[in-house]
Amino acid sequence: MDCDHHHGTTDPGSEAPPGRGGAACCAIGGRRILVYGGADRSPAAFDDWWVLELTESGGHWTKVSPVVKLTHKRKLLPRSGASLTFIPDADGGGGGKAYLYGGQEPLAGIIFDDVLCLDTASWELSDVALERPPRQPRQPHQAQQPPGRHSHVAGAFEGSGVVVFGGAGLRGPLNDVWLLDVSARRWRCLSAELAEEECPDGREMAAGTMISEAGLLVHGGRGADGALLDDMCIFDGRAGRWVLIQATGHARCAHAACNVAPPSLPAGGGGGAAAAAAAAAAAAAAARGRGGGAMGSGAPPPASNVLLSFGFTGETVAGDLLQLSFLRQQRTSGAYGLRAELRPVKAGAEGAPPPRFAHAAAVLSGPEAAELVVVGGVNQTHDLSDVHVWRVV
Repeated sequence: MDCDHHHGTTDPGSEAPPGRGGAACCAIGGRRILVYGGADRSPAAFDDWWVLELTESGGHWTKVSPVVKLTHKRKLLPRSGASLTFIPDADGGGGGKAYLYGGQEPLAGIIFDDVLCLDTASWELSDVALERPPRQPRQPHQAQQPPGRHSHVAGAFEGSGVVVFGGAGLRGPLNDVWLLDVSARRWRCLSAELAEEECPDGREMAAGTMISEAGLLVHGGRGADGALLDDMCIFDGRAGRWVLIQATGHARCAHAACNVAPPSLPAGGGGGAAAAAAAAAAAAAAARGRGGGAMGSGAPPPASNVLLSFGFTGETVAGDLLQLSFLRQQRTSGAYGLRAELRPVKAGAEGAPPPRFAHAAAVLSGPEAAELVVVGGVNQTHDLSDVHVWRVV
């Protein structure tokens, strides 16, 4: 994987959002990224919407004022640590909807559990009126929707839903997995049947990305005791279980993970993204002694297209990129298993972005390469609003 960094300067006259951390963002088609909310170091939260469009000369910011159609005449309250997940329209016309979930108003301590939908064609913002599923006789007390949370991980599930993991709620870090079916407007807990030992520790401020249409990868975060975590975890949404929970030696929180699979190898369609999920399942099976992780002694380890950016290591604010790799490890049986590992990505020092955490990140796919875009974040001295782009081939 080659990463060519360039600073995403904005066009003259382009108003940029104020510096912040904890903003939510997602790619919304074309070379556009939607950014919402976040908070500065006061901490004062924002409720503004911005669209960043990358151009040949850099980038152009546009502040968006959606037509608000929320029920009961309520307002969209400022928040940080929410998630934005974009689901394209089924007609393939380039439109779609961005789903905003959760978040926190840090001064008041309010934690949100609502789901809002922003139509990126009409720019209308509306509630997602949730349907309550019928209670199951064997599970009369099972929650029907996830408790409010912030600093969680979310991703688009099979083009028709939003999968959510972890975050922090009123009682601290969470480790549950939920799926929102956007057409049925209904939540379903995917981890309800799992034993505690089958799940990773609860956490907030983890990094996460989809590595296939139903595979969610999670790394690090901060646990209930305040300690930073270093494990790499992958949840198979179709099987409803975690297929990998493995230490990496890289403890980190408030960082970002992005799947920069080349356009010719989209997530879930084979190549790097699907190989990463398959390799993770093989590694997990090998680690648990079921033999599923064995591979021919001459087979190369599969590639991965996952990049992790910046964050807090527990000692310092990071300014690096890490790539997820898979290594072959020989087992006592003579066969080979796979192990996930994070390795630094070599990048030139010239023009390198300042270290940061709690930044926003998204991936834009083009005909020849993908682009990893990082926006804002905070460090020891500044609330940042800069844009940095890595071209990945």
